[in-house]
Amino acid sequence: MPKTSTSFWTEKFRRTVERDREKQTQLESAGWRVLTVWECELKSDPEALLDMLKNQLLTAAPRP
Repeated sequence: MPKTSTSFWTEKFRRTVERDREKQTQLESAGWRVLTVWECELKSDPEALLDMLKNQLLTAAPRP
């Protein structure tokens, strides 16, 4: 979180999370499986993230 304009960024982050949650629900209702990748995951441990994504893709249930 930026150290300046914290109230602005806090509210912006809250709205983004809320919007993402709504979009995820819509996609899942349409039969999609949603995986969220955060930038911090890419930076902190890209290999672990890649392993998780591979695992998710390989164990995906077939779509109807």
